Amino acid sequence: PTEDELISALASNNSGAVQSIISGGKCVDHFIVYKGKHFTPAMIACDLERTDLLIILIEAKVDLDRQNSDGISALYLASYQGFFFNCRATNSSTSRSSQHGHHQVAKLLIKAQADIDLAYCSPLYMAAQEGHCKVIESLVRAQAEVNLQTVIGSTPLYVASLEDRYQAVELLIKAQADVDLQDFDGFSPLYIASEQGYLKVVNSLIGGKADVNLQDSKGCSPIFAACQQGHYQVVESLLKAQADVTSANGAGKTPLDIASQNNHYQTVKLIIEFCIRNGIQGSYLKQGLRCAEEFENDRVVELFHAATSLDDSGINVEKYHTDEYFVVGSFAEGWGNSLVTLDGRTDFDSDVDVMWLTHGKPFHLKDFCECADRTSNPARSYLGFNQRPTLDEVPAHRLCRYPPIAPLQPDRVAKSNIFPAVLQSIQRDVTSASSPCHIVHAAPPGKAGEQL
Repeated sequence: PTEDELISALASNNSGAVQSIISGGKCVDHFIVYKGKHFTPAMIACDLERTDLLIILIEAKVDLDRQNSDGISALYLASYQGFFFNCRATNSSTSRSSQHGHHQVAKLLIKAQADIDLAYCSPLYMAAQEGHCKVIESLVRAQAEVNLQTVIGSTPLYVASLEDRYQAVELLIKAQADVDLQDFDGFSPLYIASEQGYLKVVNSLIGGKADVNLQDSKGCSPIFAACQQGHYQVVESLLKAQADVTSANGAGKTPLDIASQNNHYQTVKLIIEFCIRNGIQGSYLKQGLRCAEEFENDRVVELFHAATSLDDSGINVEKYHTDEYFVVGSFAEGWGNSLVTLDGRTDFDSDVDVMWLTHGKPFHLKDFCECADRTSNPARSYLGFNQRPTLDEVPAHRLCRYPPIAPLQPDRVAKSNIFPAVLQSIQRDVTSASSPCHIVHAAPPGKAGEQL
């Protein structure tokens, strides 16, 4: 038959005509020009999703793994959606079926033992690139090599990460794909997903135990790539996964440097806050500041000045963990400092109250104490400044017992609207040795020396 007759029979799904051509002893396993390229009849049947015709060709024992000069095969066509004629990777009949996402065609080719691992750009690679999960599942069940690399070293997991194919990434991780296999430039799946800002893919790879500090050939890590593009949510996920924010690339730049250079305000803010919380300051922040100043990124520069002002003044900011000192009053309740003027001066009566639980003998309440052996100092104030409040250290002395609690008095309990269970809970607390009562010596604002 002429090429046109064979193509016409395939295009019109004329199984009788195709069967007649085969019965006549004509070759149906050669390349013919189709859409400007050289395809075998099996590849054309896959491209057109003609399963009936493909069965006839399989029974005629055509070579399902033949590849044209572009490396395209039948399963490639069934695995991928569209044509990549410029792809020089090796892909045979198995490949092109995976390309269109023709799941049934791909299954048919796999059953007919088409090669699922043709070198370089495999059918699984093409299915992963396009996110065809059913095809991926079929190829994985047929034991396709999940880590087969292309001519540039990329894997199915890499290309799925590059194209934001979240479900494909999940399937490949489940199939034991190597999450840290790098291409020839040193780019890992996590690196490329971080660079693109694909948060769900990044989180999947982190969950799959990807190395968050794996560097490319230039010394850049995933967090560096995310900072370079300003993907602050990805940066946040990487920081939570223990990414090293201080590591520098081959040029000596850190993730904070590149974020500052590129004026990514939210990313810089996130990293500065992380550094302060974790005691990473000094030269690291100052280097980031220089990058921001060099590129005249004024808003980012302001962030650094605010963060480094305390460090420059010699004050070491850190949390003090103790069971004896407690911040109480307005600052503990969250409404904090009272500013009285536009220049930021603090109100005289706005102070930080720090309660100090003293050690030693307890105080005894006159008329209420029941202790057998008993014997018969105000807050110390530290002056503040215009820009920050004073500090009152208030000693809290232990009492030998709680004073009478009105709602617990017998005459009140009988008429109380408080649930009995609540009253019983309060009673347990005031009589328990684990919750002692303390007394402080203090006065309301403006009443010092007049009231207690």
